[in-house]
Amino acid sequence: MSASGLCPRCGTPRIGYFRWCRNCRLDFDALEAGTAPAETRLVSAPPVSAPPPAPAAGQAPAVSAQPPAPAAIHAPPTGAPSALSGPAAAPGIGQAPRVEQPAIAPTPVTGSRRGWIVLGAVTLVAIVGFVGFLGISSSDVFTSHHKISGTLTLLNSDTNSPSVTSTGAVCQGAGPYGDIAAGNGVALKDADGKLLAITSLGVGSGSPTSCVFGFTLKDVPEVPFYSIEVGRRGQAGYTLADMKSNDWTLALRMGK
Repeated sequence: MSASGLCPRCGTPRIGYFRWCRNCRLDFDALEAGTAPAETRLVSAPPVSAPPPAPAAGQAPAVSAQPPAPAAIHAPPTGAPSALSGPAAAPGIGQAPRVEQPAIAPTPVTGSRRGWIVLGAVTLVAIVGFVGFLGISSSDVFTSHHKISGTLTLLNSDTNSPSVTSTGAVCQGAGPYGDIAAGNGVALKDADGKLLAITSLGVGSGSPTSCVFGFTLKDVPEVPFYSIEVGRRGQAGYTLADMKSNDWTLALRMGK
């Protein structure tokens, strides 16, 4: 029943959503819920602006000759304020009551489950660490590294076709050995041809009969076999035992 409805029993206007009729004490909420008996005839409503005076003692209220129209019953809007404080109104006709959903409590983490989580995390870290260790051990990180100090001596014993030319104390290759000079490349490889280190010849010094070039190879790992090449003059081979016995020094010779 709306806020402007009339009491179906006595015709008294309803105040807001007040549950009870001020005159005959009819329960509007019970009527809307269909549990209270309704009158077959309604008393005509007086003007809204002036509520009808209360009947005198022993005098029955005047009944309108015009047949009254049935009062419309409406469900009050949700959350509508009430003119008077009173019990909460029941749901209107055609309005489904609101059902509160119970809150779902989070599943507690038991000690056993927490233990499995910790164990899984530790296992994952161990696997990752082991894989990393295998990757590192397969490289040469844990292999000893050395510095090789070497010299290349270019000999000249043929006066008709000299292989060394010199200017003061500085010398270099000549004739068929013209590529043996400062800056020529020196490459160190393992048995599979993998490049281990590379450097270049320093400035040659000596005499017209013997010119010496120095070089240094750094950060050389230990492998079973080494081969060294100066420019494109072929390779000289050494074992790991040779390198250790020579205290990681090399003395190369070329020419005649």
